[in-house]
Amino acid sequence: MKNFISSIVLLLFLSVVLFSLPQIGIVKANGTIYVRADGSIDPSTAPIQRNEEVYTLVGDIEDYVILERNNTVFDGAGYTVGGISGPPVVWTEDKGWHHNSTIYLTIVNAVINGGGITFATSSNSIIANNTLNGGRGISWGNGKGNIIYGNRITNSNSTGIYVGNTNNTVIGNYVIGTNGTAISLSMSSYNNTIAGNQIKNNKVGISTLSVYSQGGTRDNSIYNNNFINNTKNVSNDVIITEVSVNFWDNGAVGNYWSDYNGTDNNGDGIGDTPYIIDENNQDNYPLMEPADIPVIPEFPSWTPLFLTFVVLAVTLAVYKRKLRNHNQREELI
Repeated sequence: MKNFISSIVLLLFLSVVLFSLPQIGIVKANGTIYVRADGSIDPSTAPIQRNEEVYTLVGDIEDYVILERNNTVFDGAGYTVGGISGPPVVWTEDKGWHHNSTIYLTIVNAVINGGGITFATSSNSIIANNTLNGGRGISWGNGKGNIIYGNRITNSNSTGIYVGNTNNTVIGNYVIGTNGTAISLSMSSYNNTIAGNQIKNNKVGISTLSVYSQGGTRDNSIYNNNFINNTKNVSNDVIITEVSVNFWDNGAVGNYWSDYNGTDNNGDGIGDTPYIIDENNQDNYPLMEPADIPVIPEFPSWTPLFLTFVVLAVTLAVYKRKLRNHNQREELI
């Protein structure tokens, strides 16, 4: 009888332990969390571990994380966060509506469901290997020298990646099933590089906007991307100005367009005729087969240095190509 009772008690104890195991180690936080400009974490109880300039999640966060500090690495470490953004827009009597810009941020390895990564102004920053489903995608409204690399964005409600200003690089991203535009170049975007992205099953693949009072979207290099089964591959919108003119190949390789119906008689993998976008834009070297877009593994802490070398190489290649085109135009004159 005693053995029977002991067995029952042991089974009950084991049941409690087994039921509790899935809960062990799960840390969740509610409410907005801030990484302040002085480096402090607010509230201090948030599941974020700090090691000098590196802030690493150690649990899920249901709300947004606001990054106010420059020179900061935010590593999601595969945990879920409601969203990530820069300093909010505020009103003061002396400045009116304004916000503080940020520089040298790195945001990697975060999982975001229903939110987004949103910065009004940030420069020389890296957004890499994040997973976003639904919500707002990645919005970098204004800034220079940013790298958006290796992110997976699915089912965004509006725009997958929004880029403003100049000399930004969007490379190696998967943007799929967006209920709007996969990659949007704002009305002042120029000299950006959009390369090696998987752009699939979106309402619009890439959109550009040119507005008379704010300049146009121009001289962006867009190549080695896969445009697959989008309702519309490219949308060039114009308001009282000239249409956007961009480079849709790098002088040797263009993009893959699933609706391209040209031929490849010499078998070099490049279509014999251009892919016509509009009267001012065309891909002169359309790919006959989709480009190989590798899935990016989780990024270690040395990633920013590696990505800097990648972008320098891409920038140099684009510069040489634009210089060659400029020289050719002068020869024609």
